[in-house]
Amino acid sequence: SYWNDVIYRLAKINKGQNSIELVFGLGCYYDFISTCEVVGQETLKELKKHKIGLLRRRLGMLSDDELLLLFKKINKNLPLRRELADTKEELEDPSIKAIKMGINNVTLLRDPKSDAYKFLLARRSSLVLEYPNAYHVVPAGTFQPSMRRSEKFSSLESEPLGIVLKEFYEECFLGFKNNKKIIQDKYQLSLDKILNKKEIKPIIENLGDPKKVEFHIMGIYFDYFVPKVEMTTCLVIHDPQYLQTLEENNELVLNWEYGSKLLKEYFTSDNVNKWVKSENMLPIGAIALEDAAYI
Repeated sequence: SYWNDVIYRLAKINKGQNSIELVFGLGCYYDFISTCEVVGQETLKELKKHKIGLLRRRLGMLSDDELLLLFKKINKNLPLRRELADTKEELEDPSIKAIKMGINNVTLLRDPKSDAYKFLLARRSSLVLEYPNAYHVVPAGTFQPSMRRSEKFSSLESEPLGIVLKEFYEECFLGFKNNKKIIQDKYQLSLDKILNKKEIKPIIENLGDPKKVEFHIMGIYFDYFVPKVEMTTCLVIHDPQYLQTLEENNELVLNWEYGSKLLKEYFTSDNVNKWVKSENMLPIGAIALEDAAYI
């Protein structure tokens, strides 16, 4: 069965004159699956039936009026989406679904050989429920509260940086090597323990010096396909030696969430455009790369 743990779920959206406040309560991952993920799966299944029409649109052979008719035809066969409320109702009362909040981080590492920067990508495993086999920026994950009150509680536990560092440690340093498990399950490790790991501690220690480490919150988006709030962030590590730390893990086969080793691509406009336009790239990953290009 899939991981089922406590998540933050969107409870209310307060709209101010020049700002929007998102209020979250508690839910669980299975609630997200049964009220949000099923909507995306249903829509994807219906879109596959009309792939010829959608291809014609991409080739410029389908007018706007024809596309509207196609979407109306598709919408007629989406009973779950209609039953679980449309976009307007979701935004007026988001509590009708267990809408979780994801975080998607672009990690930029200075290359000691060229002094240029590389960003991290990985291909998601075929075993995961959300976007299997798609490429995504590394790290990425879900905002979730700590239920380990008996352990030392980190002030970063529910902060974007804390979530990013926890996912970064899991996705870059945990897994299987030479068919031998070299890690504990990430849920056996509190964030406080992760922050003291030799791979993460240098990031925390140098965070106050923008010449060494930078962390940026770039944007917040609403995914209408699978109802979800998504945050994009960017972690920049200027120390060229840190990339070598990752290179030492080159033989590491990542855990079940990823089906391939890390890709390290130079952060150039050509490479960013290549992945942004790739059909194999997770949509919010493409948005995160575009956001990072403006830092």
